[in-house]
Amino acid sequence: MNSFLAALTFLTQIPVRVKVDKKAWQSSPVWYPAVGLVIGILLVVLYRVFSLIFPPEVTGMLVVTGWVLVTGGLHLDGLMDTADGLGSHRDRERMLEIMKDSRTGAMGVLAAILVLGMKVSAIASFSDAAWVPLMTAPIIGRMALLAGIMCFPYLREKGLGHGLGEGVSQKKWIFSLAFGAIAVGLCAGGRGILLVAGATILFFLLAKYMVKRLGGLTGDSYGTLAEVTETGVLLLWVAITGWGV
Repeated sequence: MNSFLAALTFLTQIPVRVKVDKKAWQSSPVWYPAVGLVIGILLVVLYRVFSLIFPPEVTGMLVVTGWVLVTGGLHLDGLMDTADGLGSHRDRERMLEIMKDSRTGAMGVLAAILVLGMKVSAIASFSDAAWVPLMTAPIIGRMALLAGIMCFPYLREKGLGHGLGEGVSQKKWIFSLAFGAIAVGLCAGGRGILLVAGATILFFLLAKYMVKRLGGLTGDSYGTLAEVTETGVLLLWVAITGWGV
């Protein structure tokens, strides 16, 4: 239970009083898809409430605002730092230095605007089935986070992601991904296969690209995987449902 609460505390702003020890921190990634489910439920509630009051465009903006607030902008910050680093077109060491810089550059701002804009536009395009992508996108996004931690080398000796996954066996993280896939299937039915398949392709293309450029992944890279995968799921849902019809 401590590892779940550690994951919930790290990935959300939900007030949870828990003392996170090293063991709970290292094993917490196995619960990431479950935390994604919690986030998805909150997003569906927000959508249901706002859609009763506001038009689709405003609802989309409010839901995405709630999304950022619930997660504390954690992954969005990683996306911006990664965009600044990769967008600098410098050598590997310099890109990593730029990613560590607390200041946000033009590429980071543009990346955030584009991702948030695509999320708002996608949500505004949903109709009666809006709860499905809002439920599944956070789950798949945290599946990508877990897979990134477990499948690719971590670059920094000291960093936010240092030690994550060390307490998770291969059996446990594969089971966790299976849990996420089943949850998506229960929500989306047969379309869930398309969502998971499309997200998997997007995840590996992006992860391989970052590993090629940086030599591995960082905490910022993990955030980028989560944000881009979530956005891809929302856009894919719009594509396969014919604009939510």
